[in-house]
Amino acid sequence: MRGSMRALAKLTRVRRRTLAGTSSSHRFQSNTSGSKSFQGVWPIVATPFHDDEALDLEGFAKSIRFFRECGASGATVCGVLGESNRLTDAERAQLVETAVGAAGAMPICVGVSHAGTRATVDLAQMAQDLGAHSVMVTPTKEAFPQSDAQLFDYFAAVQDGCALPIVLQDHPASTGVFMGAELLVQICAHLASVQCIKLEAVPTPPKIAALRKAWAAQPPAFPECSILTGLGALYGGVDVE
Repeated sequence: MRGSMRALAKLTRVRRRTLAGTSSSHRFQSNTSGSKSFQGVWPIVATPFHDDEALDLEGFAKSIRFFRECGASGATVCGVLGESNRLTDAERAQLVETAVGAAGAMPICVGVSHAGTRATVDLAQMAQDLGAHSVMVTPTKEAFPQSDAQLFDYFAAVQDGCALPIVLQDHPASTGVFMGAELLVQICAHLASVQCIKLEAVPTPPKIAALRKAWAAQPPAFPECSILTGLGALYGGVDVE
């Protein structure tokens, strides 16, 4: 973490980048190929800091180049592992600009989640302006549970405010927001920009099975949607079966 844990983050950076950030893909079956860019391995990049808590942009760029040289399909920055909740907007912009510059042809996905809908849209627009390939979005727990309609509207607002593909992150352990399979399918089916689900709601295999069952009931004209397994690919071998 930024602060008391930053030294530990530096010591474990190599281990994290080879394990904790790995994702594997699984796709809903459909007739189109809009989500084919979300396949393979997309590491989640840790954010390195200097001892004074300033961003270590040189070390960050080195990590991005490492993933690119290893043949990663893409990389995600400013996610949970990237300590996005501890970054200022200016620091986010520096990280995105650095990642895009170091990535070459490797696509960069940017976490843009925020408790405010307008703030999420603004962060997504910033990522788009800085050359990101896509954005990752997850809702934030509110004082009162949000309805499915409110959660749908949250993703719809991001789609309306940003032209980039959206990765829907389903990680209730960090967000406190639980989204059922039917809601996830409705979001992906009716919001064309939502092209991928980063599934981290354990146990993941039953959730994937529920998603596929709910998707099978949708009209075949709906676009394809990928599933990236997260949690450091801890359950990746089971998830892809």
